[in-house]
Amino acid sequence: MKEKKQTLVASNDFMENFRKGLKPLSLWQKIYYPIYRFVRDIPKLPRRIWRETKWFYQRHTRGYATCDLWDLDNFLGQHTLKCLKAFRDERRSENSSFCAGAPVPLTEEQWDEILDNMIEGLEFILFAAGDRITCGIDWIDRDIKNPLTMEEYELLYPIMEKKAMLYIKHFNGLWD
Repeated sequence: MKEKKQTLVASNDFMENFRKGLKPLSLWQKIYYPIYRFVRDIPKLPRRIWRETKWFYQRHTRGYATCDLWDLDNFLGQHTLKCLKAFRDERRSENSSFCAGAPVPLTEEQWDEILDNMIEGLEFILFAAGDRITCGIDWIDRDIKNPLTMEEYELLYPIMEKKAMLYIKHFNGLWD
């Protein structure tokens, strides 16, 4: 069991394939599904326009909409992930981790590795837990190249959870 865990974690190919996600749709799927969904949803159009307008107004005035509260973990996670990626790519200062609770200031390479681990952990928790686990279910819309089995998920989740917890540990160091 330990050997399998080590080989699974050490496999960079697995994580690269995981990040690639969904395979592209064929031409007929690109044409058929939007038309089908449009025709199917015509009776719901007035209600949808009302809801989207209401949610737009709520996001403008409050910063979130009532529909975001239904799936708050995903809403906050998506926003945090975008911000962490932008922070990593657009940092102007040398290092902002000296106040992050580290006994000694971190080097630039160490701080970059910590940020990459935060992003990798959050990506896994957000996307793997939601869409990438299969239990023999095959969707036409979601033809996944390399879905996670429950066994792989159970092996990877504790590792990725530790990486995502770096966000909390270094929260005060996320400033530029």
